Amino acid sequence: MVAQEMAFVDMEFGHVYGTKKLIYMPIEVGVLLYNPQNDSISTSQRKIKKDIVIEMWKNTTDELKRTTGSATTCANLAKEQYQLPYDESYTIEMEEIEPALKTTWSAYADLNTYLTGLTKEHHIQTMVFFAKRMEMAAIARTKFDTKNLQTLDIQDKIKGAMNMERLLSLDRVSYALDIDVSNSHFRSKNFDYSIQKTHASKIKPHRALGDAARIFLVYKEFKRSRDDVRSLIYEYLGCCRENPFANNKE
Repeated sequence: MVAQEMAFVDMEFGHVYGTKKLIYMPIEVGVLLYNPQNDSISTSQRKIKKDIVIEMWKNTTDELKRTTGSATTCANLAKEQYQLPYDESYTIEMEEIEPALKTTWSAYADLNTYLTGLTKEHHIQTMVFFAKRMEMAAIARTKFDTKNLQTLDIQDKIKGAMNMERLLSLDRVSYALDIDVSNSHFRSKNFDYSIQKTHASKIKPHRALGDAARIFLVYKEFKRSRDDVRSLIYEYLGCCRENPFANNKE
């Protein structure tokens, strides 16, 4: 019998510079593949580089992983141009919109090709995300066929288990569950894994493959014991209350 693997997926996105976040496209996909039958893992990663200037947004956090703001950088990935000037007031010209859309649709076509090949090769029937809204919107735009796929949002599962109105970020949940990912090694309170060194340099937080690994460990801890996860998160939230932050966005 062919083993059916689970795919833990994270995508990084870039917004076309000057479109006020209205036009965006996938720029990196990281997938951790898990075979529950023998508890084995492997990884897959794909960069999508297009000749267009994009904005990359990243939240900044305090020592307890609470959001303090965001930082923006610009880049042209196809030309390997990074740290390009960013002007918040800049708006793209009308005649540039159609070429920009064609470029982004090309990125979604690349994503379709990648996901189609991956699901066939690994017989994937379940995809697991953390905050899946943007990923699912991107997948819908690719026209990738998901009718035979089950999708799971572990962020939403934690929200339900905690009976919370707001969602916790991957940074905050990872902090609460003592999750650490670095190079070819990643671990949590109760699990410890290592992978082939091919993708070792990409296993870090806020890179697609590193976040896919973090999503996997959150899933494993949650599946092992919801009660333990609740307890650790309550303990973490108590620590946040004891250390108030003026701009805390809990």
